[in-house]
Amino acid sequence: MFYSRGDMKILLILLISLASFSQEILEVRGENVFISNRDLELTPGKKYIIETQSGPAEIGVYKNSDKSNGYVAKVLSGNINKADYISKVMVKTTKTKTTTRTKYRTVNRNKNFYWGAHLGVNSLSTEIIDTSNNDQVISETDSSLGFQLGLNAQYYFNSKWALNAKISYNSLRTSAETGSGVSRVEEETAISTVTIQPQIKFYPIDQLFVQLGLRAGFFTGFTVNEDQGGVSLPEEDWLDDTFVESNYGARVNKFGLDIPLGVGGSFKLESMIIEPNITFYIPLGPLVEGVQGNPLEVNYTNFAFNIDFLF
Repeated sequence: MFYSRGDMKILLILLISLASFSQEILEVRGENVFISNRDLELTPGKKYIIETQSGPAEIGVYKNSDKSNGYVAKVLSGNINKADYISKVMVKTTKTKTTTRTKYRTVNRNKNFYWGAHLGVNSLSTEIIDTSNNDQVISETDSSLGFQLGLNAQYYFNSKWALNAKISYNSLRTSAETGSGVSRVEEETAISTVTIQPQIKFYPIDQLFVQLGLRAGFFTGFTVNEDQGGVSLPEEDWLDDTFVESNYGARVNKFGLDIPLGVGGSFKLESMIIEPNITFYIPLGPLVEGVQGNPLEVNYTNFAFNIDFLF
């Protein structure tokens, strides 16, 4: 191929321009390179993407050696050869990955403590047993839906464990019916309690938890209404110890303990957490127990479905 004098002049100008404005790779020793710092500003400690005749490469700058007029850098990726000229330099920006750990299913990832309210329905059924005859069941009551509501607070230890505490007002009802005609007896019991329930929650996954705790409560109301053959009898107050003991030889345990065991779901909205849950309460004592040698006692079974709102 032959060049005219004009072509040679243009080529010479391009070569002079390249030599004047491109930075040269002065030395290559293993993974380390020595780069001319003429008209080139690099910051020690930063990473750069450079382009040379050998292709793109990533380097990390160690230092600027003023005495030798060059930068000492390490080749992190790509290929660089001695006498390559750098045609392009770009600073590599590193995006720091932000790890957000769910504070057990929280809306604000920096928040551990939540407060809120809960409401729901409950079911109570009872049975009278004879403790002197291998706990033989004498009679049972049917459950009726009641309700409960209250306040709760929750503290997340981490993304798996949380401590929850509830204070609740509970309204519970049972009913029973025996006989027929003039011998028919209908009985309805209305109970109200105030309970405090601390419990631990474990979240195997974000949307599911199991809970276990202890519930302590005391009665605020316990009345029995009876209808015999269509005739309504006066309402009985079973919180009146004297009346219950003299008429039934029994006593209501006005303070009680049971173990709540439950499972629920957890759903995050923009500004709150909603946790529907169902809980079974394991009683640690009878509802009513006999006195003065009376072997009968009343045990209970209690379920509850609640929705917790945490803010």
